Amino acid sequence: MKLKLKILVLLFIFTFSFIFISHAQYAGLVGKWVRINAPAYFRYIGAALDEETCDKMIALLRYRQEKGFNFKKIFESFKIMKIKNRTAALVRDVRVFEGKAKVTLLSGLYKGATAWIPIEWLDGNKEFISITSTRY
Repeated sequence: MKLKLKILVLLFIFTFSFIFISHAQYAGLVGKWVRINAPAYFRYIGAALDEETCDKMIALLRYRQEKGFNFKKIFESFKIMKIKNRTAALVRDVRVFEGKAKVTLLSGLYKGATAWIPIEWLDGNKEFISITSTRY
């Protein structure tokens, strides 16, 4: 019995250590200048105007392999802005457990707009660039 309890505790610690590492990776982006990095095969991506729409968009993107899936319907059916992949943005909020992030767009047609995107699209921003950086 004691061995089972020790194994369960170790498994619990091991599991949650990855969650906290993942959280730290994204939490460090809040207030930073980033590029939205959707998969390279997307020239244009969607940025949701509200959290509920972002949740629907994430669900559709995860299940895009289903028969009859049409990306055009994503842009027509919900409150989603069509932006270029690799658009510059400022991260406002990160919700790791919900899988989304709130950003302010810094370039393009919707410059200055606030939107929600899948959190995975923040990957690839290892070098955090401050909004006050001379590169901006």
